[in-house]
Amino acid sequence: MKTKTLKAIAAVGLSALLAGNAAAQATESRSKPVGYETLTISEGFNYLGIRLHEAPVVSGDIDSADATSVTFDAGALGDLVADTTYFLEVDGQVVTFTTADVTGDSISTSDLGLNGDESFEIRPASTLESVFGSTAEAVALDQGQFGPGISDQIWVPREGGFDKYYFDQFGPAGAGASWARINPDSTNTAVSGSSINLLYTTGIVVVGVNGSDGTAPDNPVVVSGSVKTTPSSISLSGTFNYLSTISPAGATLDNTYGSTSETVALDEGQFGPGSGDQVWKPVSGGFEKYYFDEFGPAGAGASWALINADSTNTAVSGSSIMLDDSSGVIIVNVGDDQDVALSVPDFYSTL
Repeated sequence: MKTKTLKAIAAVGLSALLAGNAAAQATESRSKPVGYETLTISEGFNYLGIRLHEAPVVSGDIDSADATSVTFDAGALGDLVADTTYFLEVDGQVVTFTTADVTGDSISTSDLGLNGDESFEIRPASTLESVFGSTAEAVALDQGQFGPGISDQIWVPREGGFDKYYFDQFGPAGAGASWARINPDSTNTAVSGSSINLLYTTGIVVVGVNGSDGTAPDNPVVVSGSVKTTPSSISLSGTFNYLSTISPAGATLDNTYGSTSETVALDEGQFGPGSGDQVWKPVSGGFEKYYFDEFGPAGAGASWALINADSTNTAVSGSSIMLDDSSGVIIVNVGDDQDVALSVPDFYSTL
C-alpha cells in the first residue's frame, strides 16, 4: 500500500495548502486549511482513512445540554439536509447523527458531559460517492461488470465484519452504472453511493485487483477537503479496530497517541506487549507493530516499542515513527472496550 500525503507537508505548514477551487474558497472561513491528498490503490489490501473532511456547515457555541440532548441557538440547524449523516464535534468528542435525531434546535445524543457553553462544529460525513465518485467516468477504481470479479472492493468495517462495496460499470443487474453491495449470499445489490457513509474516525480496507490485462496498475484516488485541527475521540471495541490516522501531515506515534505513561491513550505493556494495545502500521508486505511499554521492553524506561519478527521488542522513539504515509492503521485492543483521545500535531493550533 502506498499513500502520497498532502503536498508540501509540515515543513511549510498546512496553511499553505489553501485550495484554489471555488468550493474551497466558498467554505474557507469555516474550513481552513484545505488541500488534497492522493491515496494510491495497489494490488492487495490497502488500509486507508479519510483524513480530509467535508467543510463544517454550522459552528459556534452550544446553548445548553443535558443527558439526552444538545441545544443550539435558534435556527442554527436550519441548513441541515434531510437523510444526511453528520458529525457533531465538541471537546474532542465526535458524535454521529442524522436529521431524524433533530427536533427544533436540539439534537438527541447520549450524555456527553457538556456544560452548555462549549464550542462546536457540525460537518457532513463523507460517502462512497463524495470520496470515490458517482459515475463510471469519475470512479478511479477498477470497476466490475455485472459483478465484482474484476473490480476493486471497498470494505467498510462494522461490528463483526465488513460491508463490502464495488462500482459496477453496468450495474449488478444491468440497470445502469452504480455502486453495489456484495451480500453475504454472494448476490450483489445496487446502492446509492451517497447513502454509504465513510466516517473519518474509522478506516476502510480497499482490496485492489489485477487489471483485465493481468497487470495491477496503481489507481490514484484524490481526496480533497478541510483539515481537522482539533483532537478527536475514537472508540475501540473488540480486538481489531480499523481506524484513520485523522491528521494528514506531521502525525507521529507520540503526537497522536501520547509520549509518556501519563499521556499515552492506549493500554500499556509491561516489559512486553502482553497487556498493551498495538498500533499496526501498514508497510510493504505486512505491518510494523508498535505498543507503548510502561517500563520499556528491556526495563530502560517507558517508551514506544517495535515488535520484531523474532518476537523480541525494541525501544523506539515515538516522535520518529511518522504516520503521514499511513492514512489507515489497525489498533489491536487487548482489554475492554474503551474511548481513546487522539491528539493532533502542535503546529495545527496555528493554522
